[in-house]
Amino acid sequence: MDLLSSPRNQGWKRTEEETCAPSGDSLGSALAVYLAWRNHGIGEDYRYAAMRRRMGPKFAFVSLFQTFLLQAGLNFLIGQSLYSSQLPPSGYPNQAEQSSDLTTLDHLGTAVWAAGFFFETVGDIQLAAFKSNPENKGKLMNTGLWKYTRHPNYFGNSAMFWGYYLISCAVKGGWKSVFSPGLMTYMLMKVSGVALLERGLSKRKPGFAEYVKSTSSFVPWFPGKT
Repeated sequence: MDLLSSPRNQGWKRTEEETCAPSGDSLGSALAVYLAWRNHGIGEDYRYAAMRRRMGPKFAFVSLFQTFLLQAGLNFLIGQSLYSSQLPPSGYPNQAEQSSDLTTLDHLGTAVWAAGFFFETVGDIQLAAFKSNPENKGKLMNTGLWKYTRHPNYFGNSAMFWGYYLISCAVKGGWKSVFSPGLMTYMLMKVSGVALLERGLSKRKPGFAEYVKSTSSFVPWFPGKT
Protein backbone atom coordinates (compact mmCIF):
# COMPACT_ATOMS: atom_id res chain seq x y z
CA MET A 1 0.00 0.00 0.00
CA ASP A 2 1.21 3.49 -0.80
CA LEU A 3 0.95 4.62 2.80
CA LEU A 4 3.54 2.07 3.82
CA SER A 5 5.97 3.85 1.53
CA SER A 6 6.32 6.65 4.07
CA PRO A 7 9.83 7.98 4.78
CA ARG A 8 10.06 5.74 7.84
CA ASN A 9 9.87 2.56 5.79
CA GLN A 10 13.23 2.54 4.01
CA GLY A 11 15.03 5.41 5.64
CA TRP A 12 14.22 9.04 5.18
CA LYS A 13 14.63 9.90 1.53
CA ARG A 14 12.51 12.76 0.34
CA THR A 15 11.23 11.37 -2.95
CA GLU A 16 7.58 11.29 -3.93
CA GLU A 17 7.66 7.53 -4.45
CA GLU A 18 8.54 7.02 -0.78
CA THR A 19 5.88 9.25 0.78
CA CYS A 20 2.13 9.29 1.30
CA ALA A 21 1.71 11.42 -1.82
CA PRO A 22 0.89 8.47 -4.14
CA SER A 23 -2.08 7.54 -1.96
CA GLY A 24 -3.41 11.08 -2.26
CA ASP A 25 -2.78 11.06 -6.00
CA SER A 26 -4.55 7.73 -6.48
CA LEU A 27 -7.47 8.82 -4.32
CA GLY A 28 -7.89 12.08 -6.20
CA SER A 29 -7.61 10.35 -9.57
CA ALA A 30 -10.12 7.65 -8.63
CA LEU A 31 -12.58 10.24 -7.35
CA ALA A 32 -12.19 12.37 -10.50
CA VAL A 33 -12.81 9.37 -12.77
CA TYR A 34 -15.84 8.29 -10.73
CA LEU A 35 -17.40 11.77 -10.73
CA ALA A 36 -16.77 12.17 -14.46
CA TRP A 37 -18.44 8.82 -15.14
CA ARG A 38 -21.35 9.51 -12.78
CA ASN A 39 -22.10 12.97 -14.14
CA HIS A 40 -21.48 12.33 -17.84
CA GLY A 41 -24.38 13.67 -19.86
CA ILE A 42 -26.26 14.95 -16.80
CA GLY A 43 -25.39 18.61 -17.18
CA GLU A 44 -24.38 21.22 -14.64
CA ASP A 45 -24.68 20.41 -10.94
CA TYR A 46 -28.03 21.75 -9.68
CA ARG A 47 -26.30 23.74 -6.93
CA TYR A 48 -24.13 25.63 -9.43
CA ALA A 49 -27.08 26.06 -11.78
CA ALA A 50 -29.07 27.66 -8.95
CA MET A 51 -26.10 29.87 -8.11
CA ARG A 52 -25.80 30.89 -11.76
CA ARG A 53 -29.48 31.92 -11.87
CA ARG A 54 -29.20 33.77 -8.57
CA MET A 55 -26.03 35.68 -9.45
CA GLY A 56 -26.87 36.47 -13.05
CA PRO A 57 -24.10 38.44 -14.83
CA LYS A 58 -22.00 38.44 -11.64
CA PHE A 59 -21.74 34.63 -11.61
CA ALA A 60 -18.27 34.37 -13.21
CA PHE A 61 -16.70 36.90 -10.85
CA VAL A 62 -18.44 35.65 -7.69
CA SER A 63 -17.78 31.98 -8.45
CA LEU A 64 -14.07 32.71 -8.95
CA PHE A 65 -13.82 33.66 -5.29
CA GLN A 66 -16.73 31.81 -3.68
CA THR A 67 -16.10 28.50 -5.43
CA PHE A 68 -12.61 28.13 -6.91
CA LEU A 69 -10.35 30.28 -4.72
CA LEU A 70 -12.23 29.24 -1.59
CA GLN A 71 -11.72 25.58 -2.46
CA ALA A 72 -8.02 26.21 -3.14
CA GLY A 73 -7.63 27.72 0.32
CA LEU A 74 -9.53 24.87 1.94
CA ASN A 75 -7.42 22.30 0.07
CA PHE A 76 -4.28 23.92 1.42
CA LEU A 77 -5.55 23.73 5.01
CA ILE A 78 -7.09 20.27 4.74
CA GLY A 79 -3.91 18.88 3.16
CA GLN A 80 -1.62 19.86 6.04
CA SER A 81 -1.62 16.40 7.64
CA LEU A 82 -0.72 14.84 4.29
CA TYR A 83 2.11 17.35 3.86
CA SER A 84 3.37 16.74 7.41
CA SER A 85 3.38 12.97 6.94
CA GLN A 86 6.12 13.40 4.32
CA LEU A 87 8.56 15.07 6.70
CA PRO A 88 11.29 13.10 8.49
CA PRO A 89 10.00 11.29 11.60
CA SER A 90 10.70 12.51 15.12
CA GLY A 91 14.31 11.84 16.05
CA TYR A 92 15.53 11.86 12.44
CA PRO A 93 15.88 15.54 11.54
CA ASN A 94 18.14 15.14 8.50
CA GLN A 95 18.80 12.79 5.61
CA ALA A 96 21.97 11.45 7.12
CA GLU A 97 20.02 9.80 9.92
CA GLN A 98 17.67 7.04 8.85
CA SER A 99 15.10 4.75 10.43
CA SER A 100 13.97 1.49 8.86
CA ASP A 101 11.12 0.94 11.32
CA LEU A 102 7.51 1.87 10.86
CA THR A 103 6.00 3.31 14.00
CA THR A 104 2.79 2.27 15.72
CA LEU A 105 1.24 5.47 14.42
CA ASP A 106 2.22 4.49 10.87
CA HIS A 107 0.40 1.18 11.19
CA LEU A 108 -2.62 2.67 12.96
CA GLY A 109 -2.89 5.50 10.43
CA THR A 110 -2.63 3.04 7.54
CA ALA A 111 -5.41 0.91 9.02
CA VAL A 112 -7.69 3.92 9.48
CA TRP A 113 -6.91 5.14 5.94
CA ALA A 114 -7.65 1.68 4.49
CA ALA A 115 -10.96 1.47 6.35
CA GLY A 116 -11.88 4.90 5.03
CA PHE A 117 -10.90 3.96 1.48
CA PHE A 118 -13.09 0.85 1.76
CA PHE A 119 -16.13 2.81 2.93
CA GLU A 120 -15.77 5.54 0.31
CA THR A 121 -15.05 3.21 -2.62
CA VAL A 122 -17.55 0.47 -1.81
CA GLY A 123 -20.19 3.01 -0.80
CA ASP A 124 -19.88 4.82 -4.14
CA ILE A 125 -19.93 1.55 -6.09
CA GLN A 126 -23.03 0.34 -4.26
CA LEU A 127 -24.83 3.63 -4.83
CA ALA A 128 -23.89 3.69 -8.52
CA ALA A 129 -25.19 0.12 -8.96
CA PHE A 130 -28.41 1.03 -7.16
CA LYS A 131 -29.02 4.08 -9.34
CA SER A 132 -28.25 2.18 -12.54
CA ASN A 133 -31.29 -0.04 -11.97
CA PRO A 134 -34.36 1.71 -13.46
CA GLU A 135 -36.58 -0.03 -10.89
CA ASN A 136 -34.91 2.00 -8.14
CA LYS A 137 -35.78 5.41 -9.59
CA GLY A 138 -37.08 7.64 -6.80
CA LYS A 139 -36.27 5.02 -4.16
CA LEU A 140 -33.98 5.37 -1.16
CA MET A 141 -30.68 3.48 -0.93
CA ASN A 142 -30.62 1.72 2.45
CA THR A 143 -28.77 -1.54 1.82
CA GLY A 144 -25.12 -2.59 1.95
CA LEU A 145 -22.95 -0.05 3.76
CA TRP A 146 -25.87 2.40 3.50
CA LYS A 147 -27.66 0.26 6.07
CA TYR A 148 -25.13 1.27 8.72
CA THR A 149 -24.53 4.92 7.83
CA ARG A 150 -26.48 7.33 5.65
CA HIS A 151 -23.22 8.57 4.13
CA PRO A 152 -20.54 5.82 3.96
CA ASN A 153 -18.65 7.70 1.23
CA TYR A 154 -18.42 10.89 3.29
CA PHE A 155 -17.43 8.94 6.39
CA GLY A 156 -14.76 7.12 4.41
CA ASN A 157 -13.35 10.36 3.05
CA SER A 158 -13.12 11.78 6.56
CA ALA A 159 -11.51 8.60 7.92
CA MET A 160 -8.77 8.72 5.29
CA PHE A 161 -7.74 12.19 6.41
CA TRP A 162 -7.70 11.05 10.05
CA GLY A 163 -5.41 8.25 8.86
CA TYR A 164 -3.06 10.81 7.34
CA TYR A 165 -3.18 12.73 10.59
CA LEU A 166 -2.16 9.70 12.67
CA ILE A 167 0.82 9.13 10.39
CA SER A 168 1.78 12.79 10.61
CA CYS A 169 1.80 12.51 14.41
CA ALA A 170 5.00 10.47 14.10
CA VAL A 171 6.61 13.65 12.78
CA LYS A 172 7.86 16.25 15.21
CA GLY A 173 5.06 18.76 15.60
CA GLY A 174 2.80 16.79 13.27
CA TRP A 175 0.05 16.65 15.90
CA LYS A 176 -0.52 20.37 15.33
CA SER A 177 -2.18 19.57 11.99
CA VAL A 178 -5.26 18.22 13.81
CA PHE A 179 -7.21 21.08 12.26
CA SER A 180 -6.73 19.36 8.88
CA PRO A 181 -8.95 16.28 9.40
CA GLY A 182 -11.10 18.29 11.81
CA LEU A 183 -11.91 20.84 9.11
CA MET A 184 -12.49 18.09 6.54
CA THR A 185 -14.94 16.32 8.85
CA TYR A 186 -16.74 19.56 9.67
CA MET A 187 -17.11 20.47 5.99
CA LEU A 188 -18.45 17.01 5.16
CA MET A 189 -20.94 16.97 8.03
CA LYS A 190 -22.10 20.56 8.32
CA VAL A 191 -21.37 22.47 5.11
CA SER A 192 -21.02 20.81 1.70
CA GLY A 193 -21.80 17.19 2.49
CA VAL A 194 -24.35 15.64 4.83
CA ALA A 195 -26.31 18.77 5.77
CA LEU A 196 -26.63 20.09 2.21
CA LEU A 197 -27.52 16.73 0.68
CA GLU A 198 -30.07 15.76 3.30
CA ARG A 199 -32.00 19.00 2.91
CA GLY A 200 -32.78 17.86 -0.62
CA LEU A 201 -33.29 14.19 0.19
CA SER A 202 -35.89 15.00 2.85
CA LYS A 203 -38.03 16.57 0.12
CA ARG A 204 -37.38 14.12 -2.73
CA LYS A 205 -37.15 10.67 -1.16
CA PRO A 206 -40.18 8.97 0.43
CA GLY A 207 -39.34 7.18 3.67
CA PHE A 208 -36.32 9.39 4.33
CA ALA A 209 -37.59 10.45 7.77
CA GLU A 210 -37.79 6.80 8.88
CA TYR A 211 -34.32 6.17 7.43
CA VAL A 212 -32.95 9.06 9.49
CA LYS A 213 -34.46 7.62 12.68
CA SER A 214 -32.99 4.15 12.15
CA THR A 215 -29.60 4.87 10.58
CA SER A 216 -26.54 6.72 11.83
CA SER A 217 -25.89 9.91 9.89
CA PHE A 218 -22.10 9.57 9.69
CA VAL A 219 -20.19 7.06 11.83
CA PRO A 220 -21.33 3.50 10.95
CA TRP A 221 -23.50 1.83 13.56
CA PHE A 222 -26.10 -0.90 13.81
CA PRO A 223 -29.53 -0.03 12.37
CA GLY A 224 -32.18 1.06 14.85
CA LYS A 225 -29.61 1.81 17.57
CA THR A 226 -28.56 5.36 16.74
